[in-house]
Amino acid sequence: MGFRRLNWFVWALTLVAVAEGTAPVRLSAPAFYLSWLRTQLSHERLTAAAVVGGRDGNSSSAVEFLEAPAGGSASSATIESTGKVPVADAWLVPSYRLSDLAAGSGEAADVSHLVYADRGLAWWDVPHSMRDALAIISTRAVAVPIGAGPLLLWYRGDVLGALAAEVPRTWQQLLAFAERYAASRQPGQPQHALCLPLGPDCTHLHLLSAVWASVAQTRSRRQGLAFDPWAGAPRIDTAGLRYALELLANLTRHSEPSWRQQGPGGSGCGSGASNSPFTSGACALTLATVGLARDADGPPGDLGATVRVASAPGSGVVWSPTSGKLVDCTKKACPLGEGLPTAGGVWVNYSPQLTAASLTGVIRASAPAEQQFKAYVVLTLLATGDALGTADLLGPVRGSELWPTADPGPDGAGLRGEAWRLSALAITHPNAGWDTSIPRIQILRDELAQLLSRAQACAIVSQAGQQTCGDILGQALQASQARIAVAYPPAEFLQWYQAHLHLDHATHDWGTDASTDAAADQGGTGSRVVVVAVASSLCGALLVVALLLLMQRRRLTLLGHVVSKLMPQRRSEAMAPGPSQDACLVITE
Repeated sequence: MGFRRLNWFVWALTLVAVAEGTAPVRLSAPAFYLSWLRTQLSHERLTAAAVVGGRDGNSSSAVEFLEAPAGGSASSATIESTGKVPVADAWLVPSYRLSDLAAGSGEAADVSHLVYADRGLAWWDVPHSMRDALAIISTRAVAVPIGAGPLLLWYRGDVLGALAAEVPRTWQQLLAFAERYAASRQPGQPQHALCLPLGPDCTHLHLLSAVWASVAQTRSRRQGLAFDPWAGAPRIDTAGLRYALELLANLTRHSEPSWRQQGPGGSGCGSGASNSPFTSGACALTLATVGLARDADGPPGDLGATVRVASAPGSGVVWSPTSGKLVDCTKKACPLGEGLPTAGGVWVNYSPQLTAASLTGVIRASAPAEQQFKAYVVLTLLATGDALGTADLLGPVRGSELWPTADPGPDGAGLRGEAWRLSALAITHPNAGWDTSIPRIQILRDELAQLLSRAQACAIVSQAGQQTCGDILGQALQASQARIAVAYPPAEFLQWYQAHLHLDHATHDWGTDASTDAAADQGGTGSRVVVVAVASSLCGALLVVALLLLMQRRRLTLLGHVVSKLMPQRRSEAMAPGPSQDACLVITE
């Protein structure tokens, strides 16, 4: 029996078991997605009872949702021992929690055989980058990818046109636009230059990751971001992170106020995919995933008719890990960068982060077998249900959706089609990256969130005291560096970090950075000449030996035919015998 047929067989057994009153599937999910999940599963005639803070007593539900604890750091064993909520059979988690569940607590079940054999899931249709970001830990598939997407720049085309402003292609250009906007804004235009929405975790860490990676990741994600991938030392107290924090804090100063406060108390926390300040006309630009297309893509005459979308900005300034300094992005400093013809040939480093919003399903390894199968069916339903709008909320993770072969139709020419096209370009970008996933990752994320909150608060309150803000941020970076070095000893976490970067089978020989390129060009010329001379001598000797062997063995190769023509030899078996007593002449008709 094929596995696709087995899926529907298990699904039928699940419905029968639910009808007989057996335990429903308990699915833990962030509060950000609970409303959306209830709607999606109701399309498939499943009773999706939201459980917030405890059971609702509806034992006949096929799926019960458990709200994940804040930060997502508590394990199922902790939840059960505290009695807050029942233990989940599966979790819907952001991608950065995979290593925590698979390596830290060991609670994630290995679903490699299921996903590879399930035709309905179409694992072969998921790009490798999405597999690595959403499912793979140390060559094992421990999750079912639901959806993910990079940040995109959404803007009001009518506003930028009236101001004769170009679409910002770098973070530096975006900040310059935001600083000029208040003085150049015309009557009737949005009050604020920017909307910076909170992510699913109610923080701006997804924005910080995008800015930081474009500054500090110039040679693919294997270069590492938060840690040195070979020594394991934190890269917190660095010029690269400090520059990213200051730039994002200055952008926040010009943003719409309701989105500024991070954490559960923020007014925009838990708002789902909505970006209401932007879609209500409060901002000229915003940074969001493809989910915004559902709210912004409207009929002619509506606000959606003026909304446009572009790739997220890159950086014209990058960080050198060797010198520890910031340098201008050039072809040598940013080998994976791109030139901007409209800006006088400025070179820009792009590093699209594919998990600005992400959701992946993990099955609890200690759950009963029946619950595991039912949980897998629910997860695959969410992962493959085209009518459920998963890709519209989070972003598509399948090649057939990213690169459709059929005519996309009228809708494909709208915002949704353009957003998906830009997402596909981001997924295939050689410098793309995704959230760091290592055991106890929440410690690192909490530290980064505190640093960002401090930088934003200082930039907003003290616009003129830049020196004071710099001193405060410098001290905070030093303290955070020390705490993270203690929390992540290289002996305990480095193997997981290298596996996350696909460096567990590599050696430290993948190139230099911009600060050493010039020295390599000048000092390495003599050694290269010696290497070329030795290689040429060896090749010549091998060629002579090959010719001698060929002439001796007379192989009928193309070269052998040429040699035989140039050096003909007499073969005795082909010559007539001379006259002798043994010769005999035979004449026949």
